[in-house]
Amino acid sequence: MPSRILLVASTGFPAPQAAVEPNWLAPTLARLWSDAAVAAHAAAGAQAEFAAELLRLNAPAPLLHGSGRALLDENALTTAFLELARHHGAREVRLTPVPRRADSGEVDLAELVLSTLRRACIAATVESSCAREALEHCHEPEARSVLLQMQHARARSAQLGWRFLGWALRDTGPTLADQVRVLVLTALDGEPAPRPLTAQERELLRHGVLADGQRRAIEQRVLREIVLPCMENALARAASNDG
Repeated sequence: MPSRILLVASTGFPAPQAAVEPNWLAPTLARLWSDAAVAAHAAAGAQAEFAAELLRLNAPAPLLHGSGRALLDENALTTAFLELARHHGAREVRLTPVPRRADSGEVDLAELVLSTLRRACIAATVESSCAREALEHCHEPEARSVLLQMQHARARSAQLGWRFLGWALRDTGPTLADQVRVLVLTALDGEPAPRPLTAQERELLRHGVLADGQRRAIEQRVLREIVLPCMENALARAASNDG
């Protein structure tokens, strides 16, 4: 009686083979994650400057604690992105020291509010949402772990930004409130028309990288559904405190 193995072998179906990755994929992923590490390193520098300015403003302890946590998050993300880049064959990335801004001795509160709105309230919220979307499509375990870390870290950074705005806007006048509103409304644009992903974009998506069109669509959705309501709430609270 033929063995079970021989019966299976005689069916004529070829054994399944692992998918072969295209030649361009590993170098592209290595470059993209290396770029992400450089950006996170710069973000860590921005967080350090933000923490120093909070100290000068005598900000409440929860804001100071949050800024310290955000700095640690960006340092951890830098390391995670570098490790993921090496996983795809990247050469060692040299991270240069982040240049320090000239110390004027006084904090320009309006400038700090607007830069925090751009960097934390908007950009970090968009990046957290992009990481969450990428997780839905990513099949690579190493990338999934980093995307989950990025989602939570950037969400914490965004929450810190909104807490700072809620605190800072209480002692400012209507001029800064108008600047905040203009910045957000100017960033709003029509929702980009969806288009099919290319074969290369679909392959990158399997490894946790969104296409530019996907990122733009998420950005506009975040601006409408998250940033705009949070901004109006912060401005309303500031106006009620003024009264």
